[in-house]
Amino acid sequence: MSEDKDEWDIDPRRHSLFALTLAAVFPEWSSKKIARWLDLNPRSLQRMLGKGPDSPPIPDRVKKQAGEMADRVRDARLAEHLDDFIASMRSQGIDDDVIAAWLSSRHKRLVDRDIE
Repeated sequence: MSEDKDEWDIDPRRHSLFALTLAAVFPEWSSKKIARWLDLNPRSLQRMLGKGPDSPPIPDRVKKQAGEMADRVRDARLAEHLDDFIASMRSQGIDDDVIAAWLSSRHKRLVDRDIE
């Protein structure tokens, strides 16, 4: 994330509380990634996030999973710790592209797939 980009670049006037909760868990929005995490079809998730009268309700288990993880991410201060790590690496002269390459490598090791 660039230093001048706001971590919360979602306009809350245009999104539901559920969408904002998901944004607290997944700062880079990908319905495919989020749907896989929630064990949903990506299109079903997109319909649930719709604002139309035909939008299906969000299952309680999905709201609970997202809410609990948002709380954990907040309580662990995940964004702050990652920002501190990146700042520490920069202060040691490690280039941003090198930091990103290592983070990408660890992502692949962690979830056994490339970043989407």
